[in-house]
Amino acid sequence: MVMQSSECKDQVASLAPLLDLLPDERVRALVGARAPVAVPEPALPFLLASIARHLKSPVLAIVARSEEAETLANDVRAFLGPAGAEVFPGWEVLPGEPVSPSVESMGRRLQVLYRLTDGGAMVVVTTAQGATQLVAPPSPDLGIVSLTPGLEISLEGLAARLVEMGYERNYMVERRGELALRGGILDFFSPGADRPVRAEFWG
Repeated sequence: MVMQSSECKDQVASLAPLLDLLPDERVRALVGARAPVAVPEPALPFLLASIARHLKSPVLAIVARSEEAETLANDVRAFLGPAGAEVFPGWEVLPGEPVSPSVESMGRRLQVLYRLTDGGAMVVVTTAQGATQLVAPPSPDLGIVSLTPGLEISLEGLAARLVEMGYERNYMVERRGELALRGGILDFFSPGADRPVRAEFWG
């Protein structure tokens, strides 16, 4: 997994000031409620964002379908910002099927697991399938490579490191999990990213 500088996943107007309209004591009462709480669907993103901000920790939301998970996560980001919600996808395959999950799904799941190690106010949205599928125990070495301006690093060594992490080296990057090295230019497509990244090395 390659971590990049955070960019807006979706450009949305911030509704964060609206969270101040729900007093902390009301949020505490909701969190401490021992009975089910009925919430109108349009108010759900607002309530989840309020709870996550109040607890200052991740909140899990389980919905029926993956399309609902994407919609709910986007709505929560309007209150908490681009990093305020993540979708934890389930495998698209059933147990016993002779196919592997997509690289994108594996990358997105790893991205969420990595973010959960940091904690912080965020909402993780998933389906019942995604929530019940097993994950491997977290490794102390998550295989993270960070690239920053001014960093001195061996370009061939970096490419070899990415191949060790599971990237496939090709002449041109077209799909997630691929990298391409041409001269001083490194292109790579992180499995959890929406688009590939180009790093240019000078000198």
